[in-house]
Amino acid sequence: MIAEGSPLAEARRTALAALIPADPKRALDHAVPMVVRRVLPAEIVARLEERVSAKGFFGVLGVVGQPATSAPIRREVRLGEGKRYEAHTYGARLRQPTTDHENLTGIAIDRALALNERGFRVLEKGERPDPLRPVFKTCPVSGKSVEVPASEDGTQPPIEDNTPAVEIAGEVHYLCDGGHIHVLAEGGSGGPMKPTTTIPTTQSTGVRTLLYMRLAFPETRREPQTEAAAYEMMRQVNDFMVESSYGNIYLLTTVTPLIILPRTEAWYNGGGGDEYILQTDAQTAARRLGYDTGSYDHDIVAYNGGPGTFGGLGYVGSKGIWLRSITIGIACHELGHNFGLWHANFWNTGGTSTIGSGVNTEYGNIFDTMGPATAGDKQYNASHKSLLNWLPRQNFVHQAYASGTYRIHALDQPRLDPANRSALAIVKDSGREYWAEFRQKSFGGSQWVRDGIFLNWKPWADSNGGAQLLDATPGSPDDRSDASVVIG
Repeated sequence: MIAEGSPLAEARRTALAALIPADPKRALDHAVPMVVRRVLPAEIVARLEERVSAKGFFGVLGVVGQPATSAPIRREVRLGEGKRYEAHTYGARLRQPTTDHENLTGIAIDRALALNERGFRVLEKGERPDPLRPVFKTCPVSGKSVEVPASEDGTQPPIEDNTPAVEIAGEVHYLCDGGHIHVLAEGGSGGPMKPTTTIPTTQSTGVRTLLYMRLAFPETRREPQTEAAAYEMMRQVNDFMVESSYGNIYLLTTVTPLIILPRTEAWYNGGGGDEYILQTDAQTAARRLGYDTGSYDHDIVAYNGGPGTFGGLGYVGSKGIWLRSITIGIACHELGHNFGLWHANFWNTGGTSTIGSGVNTEYGNIFDTMGPATAGDKQYNASHKSLLNWLPRQNFVHQAYASGTYRIHALDQPRLDPANRSALAIVKDSGREYWAEFRQKSFGGSQWVRDGIFLNWKPWADSNGGAQLLDATPGSPDDRSDASVVIG
């Protein structure tokens, strides 16, 4: 039946490839069961989805300056040498920032990967553990030895209710109790661990070193900017960060000599390359010049033209930035992603209310550099500054639990005064807070900014989005030009 089955398998492959980016959870649910897969002919298995189970790099990248039809957040998975997937996920993974050495499992067709929100796969009833994979009979949760008699041929017997097992990073682990699957899912010993904080403080505070790589393609050798211009731009980026963080972060930038890439622009644009290979080639060339990217806290590749439809691209919660539109605002935006921030958004109710039914508008906070990124002189909002440990709650934020009068001082000033509070946080419900802030800089003398406060929703606890600006004067001509509220 191979002749009949092959076109059916090919048609299924095409449908599943379309489902992976549209609904990765459903795609995982439609994976061919391992019990069935193991008995199919090799000609059919070759047309099925690839099973992925490994430890690798999970990258989250914030994008700016890309067509509206494109996703504002990218995710990737890298395994071993040169194996990279475009990751599509759901659930807990949507809140996860860039993480190295992560347990990853899912299914892939070509470069599209449906990534399980859990870092392991539960072996199916009746499935025989792969004899080529390492097998461990010590429960990763309890540490107890699990008795599993081997078959006469030395292989493991099919999984039964009394012999539960999971596959973690290509290894089979037996559990002493089926209930331990839930413990692993919740981050128990031996399973995927939940981060203890949203953003590591070391990622957004202190003296941070940055390697700035200027790139040119061999056929033109045209530099995207001079070395002097690069240093001047990064000086202004540092000034923005020092002031915005109240002196909590300082960037020390090293600009490389012009790096001539080893392949042509056409090759990177579609001849087998992409922006990721371009970055790897640039880092390799920089090392040959004596600039090892591994010795720096951050790195930027700056180039004109070439691969990508974005203006800027950066990992969320980890180093790595691409600049195709070389501006101060986009550099500050992508560094915000590196520090751990998502986009600054707007809650759009269509002008009908402030907090009623609406939709999230990505990049919609035009007063925030994590919004459209053209706002390069507009500081991050108070909620985001608090996440970065630049604006500690305990000493600089009013936490309102009752009606009263609360005085807040301008958020966008270079120093914090321990005697003053620079924001007001009000609990809305179990998942979200209101944050009120007062700004004074760079808004052209607007009455709304001069005399009013901005209201933001802090990011939902179960979302992967950023704070959302609220329209306190719904129905006005521009729902965001006066998105503050005057208080007496």
